[in-house]
Amino acid sequence: MTEQQTGPLWVDAPDAPTVEGRPMDHKAQPKKKDKGPVPARQGNGYYADHLTGDRLRSVTTILGGGVPKPALLFWAAITCTDAAIEALPQLVAASRNPQAMAELRDWIKRAHTRKKDERADVGSAVHAIIEARLLGQPIPEALQLGEELVRLDSEDLAPFVGQIDRFLLEWEPEFTASEMVVANPIHGYAGTLDFMLRSTGKVGAALRAAGFVVPEDADLMGDTKGLPLDTPLPTPTGWTTMGAVQVGDALLGRDGLPCTVTQTSEIHERDCFRVTFDDGSSVVCDDEHRWLTDTGVQDWQIQRQVASTVELRTTLTRYGQRQHRVPVAEPLDLPPATLPIEPYVLGVWLGDGKHTSGEISSQDPEVFEHIEALGYDLGPVQKSSREGGCPVRTVYSLVPALRTAGVLGHKHIPTAYLRASRGQREALLQGLMDTDGTWNKARNSAQFVSVDKAFASSVRELALSLGQRATMYEANHTGFKPGVHYVVRFTPVGVVPFRLARKADLVQVPSTVRSSRRLIVSIEPTITVPTKCIAVNSSDRTFLCTEAMIPTHNTGGDWDRVTSMGHVHGVYPEAGLQMSAYRKATIGRLRDGTRVPMPATAAVGVVLHLRPEGYRLYPARCGDREYAYFRHAQMVDEWSSRIASAKADDPVIGAALQLVAAAKAVA
Repeated sequence: MTEQQTGPLWVDAPDAPTVEGRPMDHKAQPKKKDKGPVPARQGNGYYADHLTGDRLRSVTTILGGGVPKPALLFWAAITCTDAAIEALPQLVAASRNPQAMAELRDWIKRAHTRKKDERADVGSAVHAIIEARLLGQPIPEALQLGEELVRLDSEDLAPFVGQIDRFLLEWEPEFTASEMVVANPIHGYAGTLDFMLRSTGKVGAALRAAGFVVPEDADLMGDTKGLPLDTPLPTPTGWTTMGAVQVGDALLGRDGLPCTVTQTSEIHERDCFRVTFDDGSSVVCDDEHRWLTDTGVQDWQIQRQVASTVELRTTLTRYGQRQHRVPVAEPLDLPPATLPIEPYVLGVWLGDGKHTSGEISSQDPEVFEHIEALGYDLGPVQKSSREGGCPVRTVYSLVPALRTAGVLGHKHIPTAYLRASRGQREALLQGLMDTDGTWNKARNSAQFVSVDKAFASSVRELALSLGQRATMYEANHTGFKPGVHYVVRFTPVGVVPFRLARKADLVQVPSTVRSSRRLIVSIEPTITVPTKCIAVNSSDRTFLCTEAMIPTHNTGGDWDRVTSMGHVHGVYPEAGLQMSAYRKATIGRLRDGTRVPMPATAAVGVVLHLRPEGYRLYPARCGDREYAYFRHAQMVDEWSSRIASAKADDPVIGAALQLVAAAKAVA
């Protein structure tokens, strides 16, 4: 490759070899006129022209063998693994029966093929509907798929059929061909194009508006590809869910700043996984969901990257150690709120106040000093009505404020306080920790204890909003207030958890990065649930999700990107190469077998991407440049196929070498 090379492949190099004719000759086959006039695809990757005896390599087979798609290997492996997990009871039962085990093994290893067949059913439905439109006939009620008659209004097909109808209604395409077998005998390939349509309608107009050159008198190639909304999302004012969020809504980024939703996808039904972290938190997401991670085993090896769930799963460990970490979110950066009660005072009252009055009990006079310093008037010290209880003082004028805050008689942390400024939230945390919090010397962490699970969850949310890696767990306590308690624990990073001197003096935070990251410990398949993608305008394209406020990446920042699964949200990038081959076909076969020349077509086609919840129409370039790529893929596929099936005397390999006997020395 020369230094002037700028393209991604050698096709662009001035000295790149050209592919002339067929990369390899294929053996002819007997002519069988009784098989019909239309070339038929065989199971070995070839189209057989029974009238001429010619064998032409399938376009999709060429692309399958000539275009590397390593991610599909991972997909196939995951699909087969999932099938094995699903069949675990049957595997155990078959362990003593070799024949049953062999049958089950064969069923598992074909799991990915069955998945592809499901998509093929969708394609068949599309073709049937287009065919009916093209011929002006009624749309069939059912399709013969293999040995099964499947109705178009069945549970599996009905959602896709609905989206096809929507596409036809909105775009009003004028089809000129459907499932037409095309061939290029000179270059040795054949295939079946999905459809062609005229360029004079709305589709052509949209392509021209997007900057593509589309002649008025040229047809357009077309291809069809078929393929948890309850996840809570923190917002600057509270919470929403992934299902409810809309464009223009405000969320929060990893940097703690508010961000805006700029784009949302349709609802997906994709393979789902549960991503679990070392603090016990987890997120259910689909296979294409993106993550911002710090990846590496040693600190000096760690690099920040963006990767999909599938990519993280396939690289979960390195040298036997888990290597992907998600940064903990920064403290939420929100404006000061107008609050009825000073946050520290509310925290103290929530911890040690009487739920129906302004009385607060505390064994630490310093607590009352802090309250007075904030401008509150206090009543005289009173003895507790309970034997051995702490001194009690009344905070004057606190009851009306408690009533305004909605906490009188019902202790909880109001949402306004959980989304107040950083300083206000830290003051609230200090009030709570000065009363019901302690410092755990053994674990070098602060912990808050409550018998109320919902209240403890709010305290955890408060700590998370301050950028802490806070966890919560159950513990059985004995002694004072025995029973189940809920413990919130965190190692403080950038916050002072106590205002009370006797507790604050105990705090010694070790120098560690563990408190600023969450380590991914497992990514396991889970039940498929409806999912949705969003795009936000945060600085690093992240937003926070789940009650743990875990940063996750902007799924739609590059909305039509090529993903780890090798497609643009289901639209395979080689669709353009495929259509370029059909465009360069020299002949086509009508349904009755009549051989016709191919019509003029534009150097851009369209891909109809169907999902149960919606559809999209993508442009796909299919001009001379794409055809050059296809021809080189054809060469790679043909030679790979030849080598894989080579015999000992095949000229590609040659016969095995023999040692040459050394000549005897002459005396």
